[in-house]
Amino acid sequence: MGLSEWPIVLVVTFQGSRAQLHWGFLNNRCVRSDGMPQETSMRTSARNHFSGQVSAVKAGAVNDEITLRTDSGLDIVAIITHGSAASLGLAAGKPAFALVKASSVIVMVDGDAAKVSTRNVVAGTVESVTKGAVNAEVVIAATGGGAKIAAIVTNESVGNLGLAVGKAASALFKASSVIVGVDA
Repeated sequence: MGLSEWPIVLVVTFQGSRAQLHWGFLNNRCVRSDGMPQETSMRTSARNHFSGQVSAVKAGAVNDEITLRTDSGLDIVAIITHGSAASLGLAAGKPAFALVKASSVIVMVDGDAAKVSTRNVVAGTVESVTKGAVNAEVVIAATGGGAKIAAIVTNESVGNLGLAVGKAASALFKASSVIVGVDA
């Protein structure tokens, strides 16, 4: 094979590999280097991962409201598209999980949860504060035990809110910030 033919072979090989990988992901699998399917378990960068069961589905024309009762007894509300809820097969009693990025969590102290527009307000106490150069990770342990929620806030906010271990605080996040998933 001449040197000028290598680009064509490379493109054909790439296209074939891409098709194999695409087919593998369509079947909820990864493809090993030998082309055989391999089951995967999902890992994410979301700091907040809650497993439990769907306790309610309120269907809408475009979006559905999903309530997930976590294994620790916390109710998390999510707003997802009707199509996503249907494709996941979400119904009361179905095992599911919720993901919330720490950067989507707002920390509130001395506030009235009834006067905020977020659907998810989790009262608790600060379990840890880890400061970085600009931001800090604040972990709030929910009242009643079990659930812990991580938030990323500025170091300035840590000072302004007086966040310290043992201080009462609430973690707030919008229902539209919740990603819902099910095991394949």
